[in-house]
Amino acid sequence: MGSLGAPRYVEAKVPYQLSNTQVRPGTVGARRLKTHDVATRVVDARDVDCSLDTQGSQIVTHPSSLHGEDFKDADKVREVLYQEVQDIVRKATGAARVHVFSHLVRFHSRDDIKPEIDDPSIPDDAISKLTGPARGAHIDHSTRGSYQVLSDNLPEEADRFRNGGKRWAIINFWRPIETVKRDPLCLCDARTVDEGDLVERTVILPNTDAYEHVSKGKVFDLFSARPNPAHEWYYCSNMRPDEGWLLKIFDSEGGKGGICGPAPHTSFELPGEVPKEARRSCEFRTLVFWD
Repeated sequence: MGSLGAPRYVEAKVPYQLSNTQVRPGTVGARRLKTHDVATRVVDARDVDCSLDTQGSQIVTHPSSLHGEDFKDADKVREVLYQEVQDIVRKATGAARVHVFSHLVRFHSRDDIKPEIDDPSIPDDAISKLTGPARGAHIDHSTRGSYQVLSDNLPEEADRFRNGGKRWAIINFWRPIETVKRDPLCLCDARTVDEGDLVERTVILPNTDAYEHVSKGKVFDLFSARPNPAHEWYYCSNMRPDEGWLLKIFDSEGGKGGICGPAPHTSFELPGEVPKEARRSCEFRTLVFWD
């Protein structure tokens, strides 16, 4: 990818969450948290050569073996796509081993969720059955949270990699189920993120079909990102089902030898008229090892 001319971009508002409260994904209260929207330029990554170790994100092309409603069958996703995703990540990173430890499907729009948010009779701790785009720049796991996730999902590996000497990472693979016309994912250039921009928050997973399998451990820490004028953001225009984002959540070698750290990400609203149809997507979380 890449363009000989200046890269295309949209003028948009990127949402940040300034709250330092616990995160309870899947609850109505989590959807009610206010965002601080920052007007900025979001560059089309089709015109930029993004890579996992430079910006912290990368576009890959690989047709999916499942389509449309197939993604609602969690067992089928695990049976068919986990190996496919492991191969995609291994090829892109040169890693020796990749382990997919969970996935999350999003089939609803912010408009679908709004009636729950606005209904005062629904308490904050009520569980929603709807999964829409996440709003608020974040990294799924903090440094401490990444080691928590490693211990919870591959305990036999945790001690060996906790002691250092071997590179490992958490990398997400995000792909659209249909061509993205609204609420695309945008990713911050990891090189523009300062350590002080990141606020650690505790995640408590609810007992719901959508979120309870995000990690075998029910509690871990993530990073929320604070606004910084230095942040540079990318998105992929009209992303197709045969394309996907690789995004870095953690890298034990981040900040060393020209290897970048993690990249915050969030969905955002495209300027102009918003289609009624929800964005449909599936994200896979992987543990990656170079031993």
